[in-house]
Amino acid sequence: MIATELDIPNAAPILTSLSALVAPNCPIALDSPEGQAYADSLFAHLKALNREAHAVVQRSKQLTASSRALMDERLLKLQNLLYEKRHLEKEIEKCQEYGWRWIE
Repeated sequence: MIATELDIPNAAPILTSLSALVAPNCPIALDSPEGQAYADSLFAHLKALNREAHAVVQRSKQLTASSRALMDERLLKLQNLLYEKRHLEKEIEKCQEYGWRWIE
């Protein structure tokens, strides 16, 4: 499965909430225990989203590496077959050009 933008979590709502906390007209004071708890929960959620995004990127890199290895393997097989084809074509050409002496 190829990772898409839909697989990567969206952190925009969390970042908006965090920036609202430091705005001058914020109804929740960061000095209060409620404000600290709210900010801590937002940061924890943001860290979880970050870990999830890193996991998606890591899976995508692994999939890309395995796909690249498979492609390289198949390309090598193709090159070997093309080499063998050219070799056999040259052998056929040599046989056709050979001056045969028919014994009767």
